[in-house]
Amino acid sequence: MSSRHRSDSSTGATDNVILFNSQTGQVVNRPSYLVESQSKVMDDYVIPNFNARIKAGEVINNPLSYEVDSRVVDPSEVFFLQVYNPDPVAGTFSLTHGNNTAHQLLNVCNYTGYDSNSVSLSFDAPSLAKTKALANVDSTPYEFFEDLMEIRETLRFLRSPLATISNLAQAFRRKHDRAVNYKDAFKRAEALADLWNTYRFAFAPLVRSAMTAAEALADKNVRRPGRRNAHGYAFDKKETSELHEPWTGGVGTQVVYQYRKISAKNRRVHASILYEVSNPIVDVNFKLGLRRKDIPKTLWELVPLSFMYDRIWDIKSLISAYMNLADPNVTILSGSVTDRVEAIHTNSCVGMYSPYGTFTWTIGLPDTVTWNKFTMNRSLWQPGVNDIVPPLTGRRLVKDITSILDLIAIIFSRLPKKFGHLG
Repeated sequence: MSSRHRSDSSTGATDNVILFNSQTGQVVNRPSYLVESQSKVMDDYVIPNFNARIKAGEVINNPLSYEVDSRVVDPSEVFFLQVYNPDPVAGTFSLTHGNNTAHQLLNVCNYTGYDSNSVSLSFDAPSLAKTKALANVDSTPYEFFEDLMEIRETLRFLRSPLATISNLAQAFRRKHDRAVNYKDAFKRAEALADLWNTYRFAFAPLVRSAMTAAEALADKNVRRPGRRNAHGYAFDKKETSELHEPWTGGVGTQVVYQYRKISAKNRRVHASILYEVSNPIVDVNFKLGLRRKDIPKTLWELVPLSFMYDRIWDIKSLISAYMNLADPNVTILSGSVTDRVEAIHTNSCVGMYSPYGTFTWTIGLPDTVTWNKFTMNRSLWQPGVNDIVPPLTGRRLVKDITSILDLIAIIFSRLPKKFGHLG
């Protein structure tokens, strides 16, 4: 039997602001504020004899909920305020202790945006993780179907592998020397794009295939357990910057506070499938990825630029996921999706002013207050046909520098040769 368990914990500390008026010598103590706090809530199941029961073949799959909320105040005490006011008593204030942002947030009762979860991510990460997990069901240790389909290049490589790699390396060097010597900017860009394409889509894949082939030939211990796990992962992140201007007071006494808020959200999703294969034979076809159900995926990979299309809509995973669901030898026992989201909000009070022009506070070195919220939820999942369709993920075209260079190089290689000489 399993029992549900819930735990809660929280901590906190306070401090206050001390200001010094350089013109009057006055020391001002301000009300206390929350410096640091943290709360944790966890909702899970306790499973007696968990490892022994799993080893005995029992399927155990339970949901989980975990949440951590924390607030941290920047401890920096170097901070200056310049006050412009007709009142001669007002002058230059220095903050000798405390955090001005935390203090001013106490005064803005109608401002709730400082720790709100306002960042919207770009795609449905759980759906992508599910599709990838289904695509990885009953996966093979090596994939050589594409090499066999491109039989001419494969035979040329097998005839003299070192010479083939050497020739490509020499071609790469020649293109590099030609590219750096071009004076025309368009010709240089075009040559550099050709150089990148040679490296990414000819030289590097050939070296990887050679290394994989050597590894496959040396690997004598390929196993295919009857019960296995398949995993799929998806990642997304986004950051925004906003200027908020909440206010307090009424007619004639209104004060506007200027807050610079930077928000970031990171999401990591892990989909997991426990499955059984009724006929887990380890033969050459399985080891090298030469099974009949591997053919549709390979045909898609032979389509020009298919890998670029997959960055927008992962058709390769869709095909593999469908073939695995349709495989009568595969029985899915359980599935789960673990969704981890971290939202970070950093807020700084960068200025205050009166809309009536009576004063303006300019803040020299803004301090910060940071809110961090982390949630992890594991939900039960029964994989089905609806899960084979991945979401659109257009941002993956430019997710990192390699993806950006791929896109630029392919665009340049497809521009008309006379394009750079027009006009």
